[in-house]
Amino acid sequence: MKQVIVPAVLAVSMALAACAATRHFDEANRLLADGKSEEGLAQLELAYRDNPRSAPVRAALLRERERQAGGFISTGEAALRAGQLDAAEQAFGRATQVDPGNARVAGMAAEVQRARAHERLVAEAGRLEAAGDADAAEAVAEMAVVGLVRVGLEARAADLAADAAVRTDRGRGLEKR
Repeated sequence: MKQVIVPAVLAVSMALAACAATRHFDEANRLLADGKSEEGLAQLELAYRDNPRSAPVRAALLRERERQAGGFISTGEAALRAGQLDAAEQAFGRATQVDPGNARVAGMAAEVQRARAHERLVAEAGRLEAAGDADAAEAVAEMAVVGLVRVGLEARAADLAADAAVRTDRGRGLEKR
């Protein structure tokens, strides 16, 4: 008798899990169709948790993660190019929340950290200049410009290079009169 009950209980449990997964999957599709991306993704996560062997649920979950992460990545890349490092970092953080295994997000987050390091060089160049060490300030500013170009912040690098050229000219008595 025990041998009959265990498979029956297992079959009922699997059927209930599949039913719950279907309910979550249907709700996810409704929410996504209504433009409620975060809620829809949460329902897909629940559907996958309830039925991880369902190919349609798994495919929908992966597709939606990629779609949402891609949107955050695009936003982050635009913010990074504009030199808005806080906004870029926030967007890449959201992408990581949506799709933790996304290698592209990790690479872009590293770009933000490199940009921050170069911004620190810019600040250091300013401190050196204020302290009267124009040669050291110019050398550090050059490193910052090269680094900013490497991380895609050409506009910020051009501004820094122009500022450094004006300061260098002033230091040599070449400023425009």
